[in-house]
Amino acid sequence: MQKRRTLLLGLLGMAATLLGALLPARGAAPPPSGANGPIDLRDMLTKGLKARRPVEFRYLNVVADMVDTGDLPVSLVHGTFFWARQRYDRPLQYFQQALHVRAKRIGIEVPGMDSALSTTRPTPPTPGFTVP
Repeated sequence: MQKRRTLLLGLLGMAATLLGALLPARGAAPPPSGANGPIDLRDMLTKGLKARRPVEFRYLNVVADMVDTGDLPVSLVHGTFFWARQRYDRPLQYFQQALHVRAKRIGIEVPGMDSALSTTRPTPPTPGFTVP
């Protein structure tokens, strides 16, 4: 009797675990948040991509402004951000190159870091650079 109950409870627990893993979660994933609430996109980019120089902060502000005005999809920025952060020690340079290439694929022109505040053409990607 005791073995049967243990077996039944074990099977029930495994079924519940499997069912919970297979069913999709309801609703969209919440935005990244810190201890005091949701993280601002500018803060996420500057801290997560390890911006140090003034030109890097200006570039990331331009990217955040493009997202705020609807010129650049936030999903594109988030995807590129997480890709660059997971793979490299200095993710900002890889983020810039990948964002430029991915935005160009969908017909959006993103200025390069050296031209974020000027009227010159954006920096083209490095030859041989692969995008996620």
